[in-house]
Amino acid sequence: MGMRMQAIAPTLLALAVVAVLLILALRRAARRRKRKDVPIPRVEGFLVSTPLHPRMLRACVFDRGLLYGRGFRRKEGPALPHGPDCQCRATPIALPGTEVFSGSLRRGNEVACAVPGFPADACRPLLDALRRVNAESVPPTLDAYLALADLASFAAGHQAPVRRFLEERYRFLKAQPGGHVPAPAGPERPQGAA
Repeated sequence: MGMRMQAIAPTLLALAVVAVLLILALRRAARRRKRKDVPIPRVEGFLVSTPLHPRMLRACVFDRGLLYGRGFRRKEGPALPHGPDCQCRATPIALPGTEVFSGSLRRGNEVACAVPGFPADACRPLLDALRRVNAESVPPTLDAYLALADLASFAAGHQAPVRRFLEERYRFLKAQPGGHVPAPAGPERPQGAA
């Protein structure tokens, strides 16, 4: 029996040493993981902003709210200004990645209107309506234009100022040569591009 114990003892001792080394290595790795802070990437780029106004060019409507730069899918922005009535500007932005991915960037991208007294909470739906009706050619009648904008979808208190805005925009578009929406200065934007 003593002989058998002497043969097993070195094997047990080797297993114990390996087990202790394994435990120490796992504890060390866990401690290293805790200490190492995961860096939160900083997203940098530009935001195209402009107030809504009836004389907006087609490119201004679609490029408003565009994010581009090193931290975004689109690396280069539009050539600004789009034309003579363009009020677009590219504002530099730098945010922690957590703010971008949590949606707070959208909350900070408020839509404003250059028309005095225009209701602020009607600006976002108006921008959506302008993107819907921003066709290559202007409808033949104001009623057709307003129908495309879906004026009835606006709150009752906002329909009158929105209607005035759209009427002025319709007159601006009809005054353009050939009744066409002014073309953007840069490459053509596809319908519905944001």
